Amino acid sequence: MKPLKKPILYTLFLALIACTGPGVNISAPTDGSTVTSPVRVVANAVGSSDTAPITTMTVSVDGTQVGATINGGSVDESIPMAQGAHTITVAATDSSGKNFSAQSNVTVSGTTTPLPTGLVPAVGHVYVLVEENQSSSVLTDGSMPYLSSLATTYAQAVNYYAVAHPSIGNYFMMTAGQIYTPDDNFNSTVDIDNIARQMIANGKTWKSYAESIPSVGYTGGPTGNYLRRHNPLSFYSDVVNSPTQVQNLVGLPQFLSDFQASTFPNYSFIVPNVNDDAHNGTPQEADAWLQKYIEPLIESPQFQNDGLLIITFDEGSELDNTGGGGHIPFILVSAKAKKGFQAQGFYQHENLLKMTCAAMRLPSCPGSAVTANDMSEFFQ
Repeated sequence: MKPLKKPILYTLFLALIACTGPGVNISAPTDGSTVTSPVRVVANAVGSSDTAPITTMTVSVDGTQVGATINGGSVDESIPMAQGAHTITVAATDSSGKNFSAQSNVTVSGTTTPLPTGLVPAVGHVYVLVEENQSSSVLTDGSMPYLSSLATTYAQAVNYYAVAHPSIGNYFMMTAGQIYTPDDNFNSTVDIDNIARQMIANGKTWKSYAESIPSVGYTGGPTGNYLRRHNPLSFYSDVVNSPTQVQNLVGLPQFLSDFQASTFPNYSFIVPNVNDDAHNGTPQEADAWLQKYIEPLIESPQFQNDGLLIITFDEGSELDNTGGGGHIPFILVSAKAKKGFQAQGFYQHENLLKMTCAAMRLPSCPGSAVTANDMSEFFQ
């Protein structure tokens, strides 16, 4: 007698158990598929037991984290991606500390021609100014008229996206080329490659001008209207452990002094306080601060001769996870850049860092900025 075949329902039941066991399931895009950008990533995860739910899920593209759901077992994000082959990794951690991940290899189709690199002009002074938590709509809704005027008069990137929520990962990406931590309460020293290390190694000067920092060289936690997480250079071991370099963590009075004396360093990271960066205050108040302090800088002979100013935001609206951290403004002001220009490329904070390194002719650049596009279309 031939053995009975297993009932179909029993087979389906086993398959269902396999699908709902611990791990990550990526339902879109399917592995080996060809897709168009932005790429919708849909995944769910199950913990190691009924009492160990998933607590964190992250999405990475080619090894760089681009999105995160801090609480919950599912992800549904649309991620802008360049043309070509990419590996999407979705990772999850459950409450017992166990980690799971899955990958999907895709090809992004399109007709975009990769931009040439190496055309960023050398400049003597780079200024990076970061505002807080506003989407690209502030350039069109009338809430920041001065910033909007800079965007239309000079140049902007219309497809620029933050890399993560919350704030701190974006600041690390701008200065170290990686999302070092998703914890806004992080308050330790970090020993990774960063823009300060590269500047020091190549004989360049730098300062971080943080409004409301309690004292020169302060490396402590948040106090008053000052948040350390908005001042990323205060975390790096090259700064914290050097009695000389730590003195480059200064406040707004030093910014005004250096402006009057035309003694700005090669690299300036500018941090308004939480009332003036649109974090706690309004976009209108942030815009007024920009016009008060930045307009004189732009009009100064030193800046017009060899300055490059970048104004962007750390992240967009918490409801916008596109690119990992939302669609945000990016404005570039320089006599060496095209005026009235709208860059169409897809860019994120690692591209900002790459442009900074290229403009200062640094031989190397930290983290993922090494292989990032240098945004040279602003200057072609």
